[in-house]
Amino acid sequence: MKKTTLITILFAALAAYGCSDDPPATGTGGSGGSGGTAGSGGTAGSGGMAGGGGMGGSVACDSTANAFIKVIDGTGNLTDSASTPTTDSTENWAGGTVELLIDAAWEGQTLQFGFATTASNFDPSGVFYDNVLVEPDAQYTSDFEDPPYDLNDQDALGVDPSTTWGAGWVIYANVFEPDGTTFLFGYNIPLDPAPNGQIEGYSAIVAAEGGPDQGAQQLSIFSDYNNVADQQAGNRIESNVFRERTITAADAGTTLTFSFDFKRGNINDCP
Repeated sequence: MKKTTLITILFAALAAYGCSDDPPATGTGGSGGSGGTAGSGGTAGSGGMAGGGGMGGSVACDSTANAFIKVIDGTGNLTDSASTPTTDSTENWAGGTVELLIDAAWEGQTLQFGFATTASNFDPSGVFYDNVLVEPDAQYTSDFEDPPYDLNDQDALGVDPSTTWGAGWVIYANVFEPDGTTFLFGYNIPLDPAPNGQIEGYSAIVAAEGGPDQGAQQLSIFSDYNNVADQQAGNRIESNVFRERTITAADAGTTLTFSFDFKRGNINDCP
């Protein structure tokens, strides 16, 4: 999604409300999961305010990004997940898909889909996304166009009601030691609405990054650069932007398919 000519764009993956695809030995509870991956830009299609290198003195630029589906149990632990990496996205738009077969035993648990980014040392991590579709039955779809997504509306993502998938996009973050595997803590419980570029983290709607199939506006996902302490310490911050709902009996035996378009933002665009 957004490759802008601004000086440095703010761009920058899952625990059960606190880690990567494998559940951590210690996790956080809550009723939202992880989500989110990369992108940048501020409101009105402008760029963001953080960038590569940065205060942490990064030795290597090693941000990662992915799209995911997760199932979270009532205690906040990860039941199952699937993901597709978008770290090696290019400047050309491509299509991605994540699929997960829903087990009948998961009824009542929380189902999530979204995008995640993991970064440290203020390294760039941005990836653009568009044309989100969740099947079966097109239960969620978005092209991030205006209307209803106003570039200047700070609530455009967080207040985005769906009959099936809740009130809007939400955010959650997990923090790991610099080794990327030792879980430290998660934050944003209760879940906060996803921002539209008004803070140095997570998400923004941007303009003019699309091709013929992406329209005028796109979704930019990137790291939580607002967490200055952990960025400076070199800890790995997994920033998640996602939607969630409760699994029902009707979901049993179906395959949830999450498809999307994606393009490189400024992820790993280090000096």
